[in-house]
Amino acid sequence: MTVGSYNDTPYHAAGRLKDDDAVAFLRDTFNDRIVPTGIRHHVAPILMARAPRLTAETVTAIITTPDSHIAEPWWWVSGVLADLEPDCGAQGIDTLREIIATSEDGSSRRQWAMRALAGLGPEYLPDAVEVLRAVIVSPDASTLERHASARLLAGFEPGYLSEAAAALRTFLANPNARTSHRVRATVQLGELGPSYAREAADALRAIIADPDFAESDREWSIEVLARL
Repeated sequence: MTVGSYNDTPYHAAGRLKDDDAVAFLRDTFNDRIVPTGIRHHVAPILMARAPRLTAETVTAIITTPDSHIAEPWWWVSGVLADLEPDCGAQGIDTLREIIATSEDGSSRRQWAMRALAGLGPEYLPDAVEVLRAVIVSPDASTLERHASARLLAGFEPGYLSEAAAALRTFLANPNARTSHRVRATVQLGELGPSYAREAADALRAIIADPDFAESDREWSIEVLARL
């Protein structure tokens, strides 16, 4: 599909077509990766509003196959769903919950879906928090996945900071953890905010002084310490 100037895009053209033709036009445009990202973003909410039955398909596409230009698709999905009619928005919310339930622990699509759901309002936050807590303590999740979940939990609301910090401290205290993972947990602890900076700095100094840590980990710790 070739798209000319902005005024010739389906965002405007759909209003001049019969409903079925407009939906087909909008759907084709949204799915066409050649169409500029900005135009596809204008098209998506119009497509969902004109054809609520396509809400699940559209939300899934944004979360699971995001444009490289979209650093955080969860934020955009939250905004779109919040502005849709209740029935249509509810379908999008159900889709996010399904993505969360069926995606692998630690996957980017699952994390984006959790953040999108939490971004809709405080009433949806418990759903995302429950999943993150499960990943943090899951023996099947990798260390990096658990680290990422703790950091994501900390980013939801200030009330979860202490819980996230406790999870990171558990990783730090694990003598069987890889040294690089312990360094990463220390870095993430320091990133939780000023109140955790001193604790993270002390842990980094201990790593720097410990000859059992790899030279690369100690050098990384020095760089991180300088930024705290």
